[in-house]
Amino acid sequence: MHLREISKSIEDVQGGSFLEELNRKWAYHNNALQMIQDILMYMDRTFIPSTHKTPVHTLGLNLWRDNIIHSSNIQTRLLNTLLDLIQEELTDYLKKRERRLNEEMERVSQYLDPLSEAKITNVIEKEMIANHMHRLVHVENSGRQLVTDPEKSRNPVDFVQRLLDEKDKLT
Repeated sequence: MHLREISKSIEDVQGGSFLEELNRKWAYHNNALQMIQDILMYMDRTFIPSTHKTPVHTLGLNLWRDNIIHSSNIQTRLLNTLLDLIQEELTDYLKKRERRLNEEMERVSQYLDPLSEAKITNVIEKEMIANHMHRLVHVENSGRQLVTDPEKSRNPVDFVQRLLDEKDKLT
C-alpha cells in the first residue's frame, strides 16, 4: 500500500522534476530499508541462511522494482526521460568532439611539424569516435534529430557533411 502511494505521487509529478522526485523517493526508500534491515539484522544472519529465504534488503529492492519501476506509467516515462538525456549527451558529445579536433589541429599547426598532423588526427578520431562508434551510431533517430533540430546544430548541412566525411575516414 505504501509503495503504491509513492508510485502515485511519482506519477503525478509534472515536467522536468520527474527524475528528481523519483530520486528523492528512492533515497527515502533506501533509508527506510536500511532501518528495517538494521532492526531485522539478527534474523537476516540466523534465520534466512538456514531457511534459504530472501534477505530483507533484497526483498526491499524487489518491492521497489515491482511497485515503482515496473509501474506502467513510471516505466514508460522513465525510459523516455533517460533516452532523452542520452540523446542530449550524444549531441553534446559530437559537438565537443568536433571542437576538440579543431583545437588539436590548431595546436598541431602552431607547435608541431605539419607531417604529424595526419597521425594526430587519426589518434583523436580513433579515441573519440572509432572506439565509441557502436554506441554513437545505435541511438535510435539520433541522426534525424541532430539535423532537424535547429538548436542542436547551427548549420545542419555542414554538420551532416562533416559526419559523412568522418564516416568515410573511419570505414
